[in-house]
Amino acid sequence: MIYAKPDLARDVLLYSAREQEGTSGAIPYAMMPLCTSYYFGGESGDLDIWLLWSAAEYALGTRDFDVMAARVPFSAAATPRCGTTSSLPSAIRRR
Repeated sequence: MIYAKPDLARDVLLYSAREQEGTSGAIPYAMMPLCTSYYFGGESGDLDIWLLWSAAEYALGTRDFDVMAARVPFSAAATPRCGTTSSLPSAIRRR
């Protein structure tokens, strides 16, 4: 997707970073109806690696290094940091 639809890949990357759980940084396995996070019996062991790998692949593949400076808002579920933002690398490091 990064090479075929880079705009969509950027949106997915930023969305995934934003949807991390606030205290542990866990990334939901899926989204249920009404945007409810679904963790499939616990935390995934590889979704955090996927996010890191996707960010690196996107930046290097598209040369869009500005994505690393993009401000990622914490989701409403990311209490107590709801309403704050961080850069994409900082959001990835939360895990």
